[in-house]
Amino acid sequence: MIVYGTISKSDGDYVAQHEAEFKTARYPLHVFLNSEGGDVAAAMQIGRIMRNSEAKVTTQQNAKCFSSCALVYIAGVFRENPSGVIGLHRPYLAASLNREAIERAAPIMLQRIKDYVREMGVSNSFYEAMVNTEVSDIRLYHGNEIKKLVPETDPAYDEIENGYEARKYGVSAAEMRLRKTVVKQRCQPLFSDNPGALGRVMDCEQAIYWGLDDVTYKRVAKDGFSQCTPSEEDLKIYRATDIKKRRDLPFYIKQETCIRDAMHSGR
Repeated sequence: MIVYGTISKSDGDYVAQHEAEFKTARYPLHVFLNSEGGDVAAAMQIGRIMRNSEAKVTTQQNAKCFSSCALVYIAGVFRENPSGVIGLHRPYLAASLNREAIERAAPIMLQRIKDYVREMGVSNSFYEAMVNTEVSDIRLYHGNEIKKLVPETDPAYDEIENGYEARKYGVSAAEMRLRKTVVKQRCQPLFSDNPGALGRVMDCEQAIYWGLDDVTYKRVAKDGFSQCTPSEEDLKIYRATDIKKRRDLPFYIKQETCIRDAMHSGR
């Protein structure tokens, strides 16, 4: 999905109409951003649907994601901004209102934004950077500079993913994080030295996650995965299930157990 140009109420309505599709898609939703902002309420509506769909978000190369677009950006459970620009400034009311109406509406709008930012698991520093910046004096974050305010991975999502991975490999959550550290130290440099060695990097990662040496992993994995193939009926159930609930399906857990037993028995 692409969020491009001015964000409007019709954009929010369009995304809402397709929410069920996003939640049962084969792969998690990936949203590309290139917008200078627009309707704040629509941006938060889109953001909440994205979060419920566990969407990944990317600011496209040399793209801008300003104002309310930044509210869409923080909704991603995984956020990439390698070469785009995130711009923050104080949100403002689009309609021309009288004094009394503004005094009522402005605090409500700001409180809703503050609640939304907290809901997305982002610190109050992001909210403060936004509301304390004049509209005419936008604050720009180039590339990875936005990580100072918004972590690349949502903390709650990171804990959930680590828990599922720990279950998959049959280790504790703490041990899973230790193994991920070893992967970064040992396997990622292989890709940096030779971008064509993706297969070798993946074998390196999986061997460490399973607690095996490279040779043993390749020998065991060859047969370990093939004997645990799900049925077509199981796959139909999987595809029809909300993406956030798929890994808790009985057949999925059974398949994980099958693979884990096969991998551990081959040590």
